[in-house]
Amino acid sequence: MPQRLLTWDSDHYGFPIARLDSPVSAETVSWCSSQNVRCAYWLIDAGDQRSIEWATENGFVLADVRMTLDHPLSGIDQTPSRLTRTGATEDRPVLVQLSPSLFAQSRFFTDTNFPLSRSQRLYEIWMERSFAPSPNQTVLVTGAPGKVTGLITCSVDNKNHGTIGLYAVLRGSQGQGLGRALLHSALIWFRTHGAKTLSVVTQGRAVEAQRSYQNAGFRTCGVALWFHRWF
Repeated sequence: MPQRLLTWDSDHYGFPIARLDSPVSAETVSWCSSQNVRCAYWLIDAGDQRSIEWATENGFVLADVRMTLDHPLSGIDQTPSRLTRTGATEDRPVLVQLSPSLFAQSRFFTDTNFPLSRSQRLYEIWMERSFAPSPNQTVLVTGAPGKVTGLITCSVDNKNHGTIGLYAVLRGSQGQGLGRALLHSALIWFRTHGAKTLSVVTQGRAVEAQRSYQNAGFRTCGVALWFHRWF
């Protein structure tokens, strides 16, 4: 089906939210109305001009540019960085509190139809879950315990694909090589935990993050556009 209700998103924001997949038609939009959908997400490949035009002509608004980058995971220097460590228990509340401000470039913040407090809570939950004990995920940080200056979250799925979820260096700590150290440590972690492929998704407006990834050997492999329609 080209449409489906998103249970987690709907429960979190308190109203029905749907995800649409190309091709979207007038019938798809009618389905949204029949399900009392408040917001519909539609991710369109940047090269799909026909869908982009149809979206803009039918009430969808551009919410974000989704950049996907990958890394070959080969030829990696295995020398550990002395600047990074695994996140500790005392780091968790600090990062949970900071996470809404660190990731305010996401579409859930820039689209002001979403309640701000719920978007902030979304990233707090994401950070909390990143600290859940699991051999397939980790949080790497810089800074002293309880005084984190940077972070990166890493996970590997059952198909040996690695994903970077959250990545940031705090304002005031940038320009010290911390981002480079975090990415280097992440690459080592992925290699030692069996990842065969690696990707990360970031916002088109997050130019500094894109530069950090590119300097670490990542290359853009996909560009897509998030459209939202509110009913």
